[in-house]
Amino acid sequence: MEEELIDEMVIKHQNDINLIRTALKSESESTSEEKLHMEDSWIIRFLIASSPEKAVVRIKEMIEWRNTHKMHNVLHKLKSGLNPWDFPNYEKIQTHLPHTPFFSFTNCNSPVSIEYCGTWDVSSALKLVTLEDLYEYQRYKLEY
Repeated sequence: MEEELIDEMVIKHQNDINLIRTALKSESESTSEEKLHMEDSWIIRFLIASSPEKAVVRIKEMIEWRNTHKMHNVLHKLKSGLNPWDFPNYEKIQTHLPHTPFFSFTNCNSPVSIEYCGTWDVSSALKLVTLEDLYEYQRYKLEY
């Protein structure tokens, strides 16, 4: 059902998707990792939130953020087979920042993930690892 909705949206917005892809061509060529994300179904996420022009701006901002935070390194680690429990300082971080997401689905069968951040003890975690370690762990969780 979800896949059918996406397929319908892609057909309906194909002209806008093509305009966005053309506008992003130079960005995609300069960032090989982002080529993975230039699928129609991925572009639709940005397009349904705004106009094609704003979608281009938002995608460029997202690519810049990913480059700034070296998300290609995280993606490379994942593709190399890094499991969550193998992540550096996993035990130390997990003890104080438990990853306890709640997964469910909306009435339209779209996935929903809620993270219970209220159980985190960041102060205690920062006594064991650096702030950069926590940032890297969060970026890893975003990609996983």
